Amino acid sequence: MGEAQLMGMNSGQATYSDDEGKSVEVSIMDGAGETGASMVAMYAITLVMETEQQTESGYTKTTKFNGDRATVAENTYEDWVDSEITTLVSDRYIVSLKGSGLNLNELENVYNEINVKDLK
Repeated sequence: MGEAQLMGMNSGQATYSDDEGKSVEVSIMDGAGETGASMVAMYAITLVMETEQQTESGYTKTTKFNGDRATVAENTYEDWVDSEITTLVSDRYIVSLKGSGLNLNELENVYNEINVKDLK
């Protein structure tokens, strides 16, 4: 997993793919510290609002996911689908999964394989 410290924030990122061209990008940002706490606070505000946006290719909305508030998105293009889940874990970590070639249900299954409960 790639790690970075940008503007005093710690984060990690990894991309996984298969032979069919499907992939999942996982990123985790640690909201500790002044800059990280500001980023988490801004994201938490977006989670409080109930939003839903429909487009010709899909949607983006805030919802309840695994007991936490999250933003989810799914877009379909002819025979391809992209999806995204971003959630706040333990009021500190922003966990984001971006799936290429995976619908939202498939991406949820990938998310459930990640042990985010250990993030404290």
